[in-house]
Amino acid sequence: MEIGIREFKDRLSEILHRASHGERITITHHGRPLCEISPTELAQIKRPPYLTKGIEEGWLTPGKGGKLQAFTPIKPKKSGKSTTELLRESRAERF
Repeated sequence: MEIGIREFKDRLSEILHRASHGERITITHHGRPLCEISPTELAQIKRPPYLTKGIEEGWLTPGKGGKLQAFTPIKPKKSGKSTTELLRESRAERF
């Protein structure tokens, strides 16, 4: 797909979404190609040196890219009056 600069600016979110799903998009200026937007392969993403060092030394394990497992949310403990009750009491004292 080819698209002019002005149209690219107007449809930026849509264009980036299409590129992330595999489409190559050429940005043009007065009909001449300026640049190309294409999806990034995971292999092309470079790790920062500190992450590479951690993996090599064994104190860091890279993720496997899977989905997060289901978890049970932590329920807050009831520790007396609620914030709403405390505010009502505080405001009642003023009037």
